[in-house]
Amino acid sequence: MDKKYSYQPDFATSVICWSFTFMLFLLSMLLWLEITVLQPWTVITFILFMLVFALQVKLRNLELGKNVLRVNKVIKTNNVEISYSDVVAVEVKQHRLILKTKHHNYEWLMKKQEALELAQIISQNISVE
Repeated sequence: MDKKYSYQPDFATSVICWSFTFMLFLLSMLLWLEITVLQPWTVITFILFMLVFALQVKLRNLELGKNVLRVNKVIKTNNVEISYSDVVAVEVKQHRLILKTKHHNYEWLMKKQEALELAQIISQNISVE
């Protein structure tokens, strides 16, 4: 049943992460406009921006396992596994999925339809156990 859902972290964390990411884009544009000639540094910073952008979109996903929900993050050492038995409540508000466990509360930004679908699956897994 390993299904994956894309997510972004809670709003405040997303604003911080994406602000740093777009600083790379602004740096590449600044280098291009200041020097007025396409330089290797401009291309390198733009490629770096595209790489960081792609990594942030591609690597952040929630993966449903048999007994756990895996939260895959950009930096793999920060990945989290949440056992369904630890989940206390699941809630969907707009484009946010809020998962409350015995130890921690998690909040992710997702497509509304995916958040509803994931909340329903997690709720079913909670009631089964």
